[in-house]
This record gives sequence, C-alpha cells and structure tokens, in this order.
Amino acid sequence: MSTTPRSRYALMATLVGLLMGASAYAQPPQHLLGGGTFTDIEVEVISTRQAGPNTISEQFLTATTTGTLDGAVTALIRCVTAPTGQGVCSARATFAGSVDGNAGTLETQNEFRVQGTVIEAGHLTILSGTDELATLHGHGSFAGDLAPGGVGGSYTLEYFFAP
Repeated sequence: MSTTPRSRYALMATLVGLLMGASAYAQPPQHLLGGGTFTDIEVEVISTRQAGPNTISEQFLTATTTGTLDGAVTALIRCVTAPTGQGVCSARATFAGSVDGNAGTLETQNEFRVQGTVIEAGHLTILSGTDELATLHGHGSFAGDLAPGGVGGSYTLEYFFAP
C-alpha cells in the first residue's frame, strides 16, 4: 500500500496532535516545600537488651506537629546505641491530621542518628496515606531532642499530590 503526500501529512498532523495532548496531560506535579515543628513529646520504653557493648531498645513515641504537618504522630522506634550514647534508629510512624488543609493519615518510614536523646540528623519518607492524603508523596528531614518534656525539634518536607 502506497501513501500519498496528503495521507502522510494527515498522519503526521494526527501524531503531533496526540503527542502534544499527551504531554500537556502528563505534566509533572508541582513539588511543594514545607516544614514545621514537633513538640509535646512522650516516650515509653518498651524493651531493652544488650548486644555486646551496645543496647538495642524499642520505644513508643507520641508527639504533636505544627506547620505543614498539622496533627499528631505516633511511632514505634528501634535503636542501636553504643556506650558513648551515639546510635542509629529506625521508626515506622503514623501521622493523623492535615497537610495544606487536606485531612487524613500518613504512614512514614524514619531513619535517624542520635547522640543521647538528641536527633542529630533524620530522614523521613511518606509510604502511604488515607482519605485526602491518599495521593500525597514526599520526603523530608528532621532534627531535635526526644527527651520527654524536651524542646522538640523541627522538620522540612518536600511533597506533592499525585495519583
């Protein structure tokens, strides 16, 4: 089957139109930057055990967040701490509240380095959400003091809403 210049033009015009429409539809979501604080910290030690000179502990934390994340956080934290007080921790946290006026819950994975009760550097990743936060994606950093009644800390968050 041979094509004429006219049919090739029609085919090209159709393809260009489809591609332009697809690229307009596939625009990346707008990334937003936010942040805030966490306070009213309560920590309950669930268990501790020795592993050589190190201590492995499991703790349950509750805190209040303000700013981009406006609500409450609960977390199960596992830490390995050296006799010097320096340690690494991993936590699965649940946030219940709102982000930019959108209400729901979020599950996050948090990894952080501590010296005593002080978080020197932490990173969080949003794993999933419910309700109006079901399409929220993002990650961020945090630092502060986990001591009960302590000063708390601050966080930054890069996030976007997309299916």
